[in-house]
Amino acid sequence: MCSAAARLTTPAPAGEPREAPRAGSERLASIQMLRAFAALFVVTLHAYTRIHHAFPSPSPSLFAPFAMSGAAGVDLFFVLSGYIMVRVHHDDFGKGRVRRFLARRFIRVAPLYWVLTTVALAAVLTVPGAAASFGAPDIAWVAGSYLFFPVHHLPLDGKPLIAVGWTLSYEMVFYLALAVGLTLQRKRAVDLIGLLFAGSALAGALTPPKPPWLAELTSPLLIEFLLGAAIALAQRAFGDRWRGAHRAGLALGALLLIAGFPSGSHEALPDRLLVWGLPCALIVNGVCRLAPRARSAAARLAITLGDASYSIYLIQVFSQPLAQMVLVRLGLARVLPTDAMVALLILTTAAAGWLTWRVVERPITRRLQAGLTGTAFRGARAPVGSTPDEGQGMVKSRHSR
Repeated sequence: MCSAAARLTTPAPAGEPREAPRAGSERLASIQMLRAFAALFVVTLHAYTRIHHAFPSPSPSLFAPFAMSGAAGVDLFFVLSGYIMVRVHHDDFGKGRVRRFLARRFIRVAPLYWVLTTVALAAVLTVPGAAASFGAPDIAWVAGSYLFFPVHHLPLDGKPLIAVGWTLSYEMVFYLALAVGLTLQRKRAVDLIGLLFAGSALAGALTPPKPPWLAELTSPLLIEFLLGAAIALAQRAFGDRWRGAHRAGLALGALLLIAGFPSGSHEALPDRLLVWGLPCALIVNGVCRLAPRARSAAARLAITLGDASYSIYLIQVFSQPLAQMVLVRLGLARVLPTDAMVALLILTTAAAGWLTWRVVERPITRRLQAGLTGTAFRGARAPVGSTPDEGQGMVKSRHSR
């Protein structure tokens, strides 16, 4: 059993709630299903906008009521990231395990992202017409894309070569803040990070427009990591008591999120934090506290897609344009309803993401983790995470169960 993963099933210190192995396994399954939902939510948004811009249709779309709110999948990922990182590293505060923490985060985030960024850069430099979508590449923008640093570059202002990778810059800010926090006692670390993120968000709201890197450091989106961290701390302090209240909160969070669908996108800040961030926090709290059992075929499929969610999230920038091109070349775009094409793009991306996870992401991650820990990782389940990028945590080897 992986040492970092064992914390959900090992005895809790005196005075803290204990968690049974089954509860830890069910909580893991619940988190994976949430990750699958979050990734597919974002994929649906991009598939819908791509198809309906390329092939406008007067017919009403089944995807329309929720597709434009698909960006809320990112908010769900951010809350999950805060939850899992604090949950997994709850006992590491004050022990200064910073290098190991950062190494694990690097292994989980960078390799696949760098591989796909290199593919995107090659496409921009060699494929006719690609530069029209990305803009002429310059050294600062390319370097920022690899280093998770937002750089002003039109038409993708502040976004990297892999456009959806803008979220990884926020993850890196959270990881660096948490790395500093691990050198402090838990309470002091929580107070410091909370004050830092809340203060920077307030400063961002009171100041004029800023360059992309400063806009990120002062974004209210960082507070969503704090929401997830607060859920993890409360769970460790109080266990899973008050299940009725958590069940009600889960229902409320789902209703609030659904209620925001008809009004379209809420990507503007701080509206986004209120309309998407808080409902996502209620959903994460309810699902992670209640940990429903996942035994159906649909649940097992969702868990598998959760394993592959990082690959699914990143590969969509390639799979969706290619799938659209195939539809046009085969003449299917003239005969298929637009919703059918949206569905095909979603299914193609899920399949491509799963294949990328099996062939690229999982082998690379296992090899690098084995080098870090000195273990072979034979038979180990692929690392689990919270965001499309987040990594090792809360899992056992299948052979250790």
